[in-house]
Amino acid sequence: MKRSPMKPTRRPIRARSAKAVARDEARRACVAAVIARDRVCQFPVLLELYEAERGETLLKEGDRRCMGPLVAHEPKHRRNVDPTDPDACIAVCSWHNGRAEDLGYLAFAIGFLERGNGAPYRRRG
Repeated sequence: MKRSPMKPTRRPIRARSAKAVARDEARRACVAAVIARDRVCQFPVLLELYEAERGETLLKEGDRRCMGPLVAHEPKHRRNVDPTDPDACIAVCSWHNGRAEDLGYLAFAIGFLERGNGAPYRRRG
């Protein structure tokens, strides 16, 4: 049976609103300010402070390495802070930014992540 060719459908790309353009420009300026301020990934710094306070080593050396470009990370939930505020962000490498969720309670304990309601994270068990 012979098939008829399908007619290609193309949808025009929607124009971005002025509000979205202004928000993105403000976010880019915030990211540039955070990276200029911190200059290095802050995850190992937070981890070392936490380990010095507790007197124990929590991660092996391989988990401390930094890879990839620096990005701005918001430890607090976006609904609690303005994502364009440089004081609400820290600079981290893209590897640690992606790894934050894998670390679970440790990311909350060292201050890398905070709960949406501001309550401290408590480890079960």
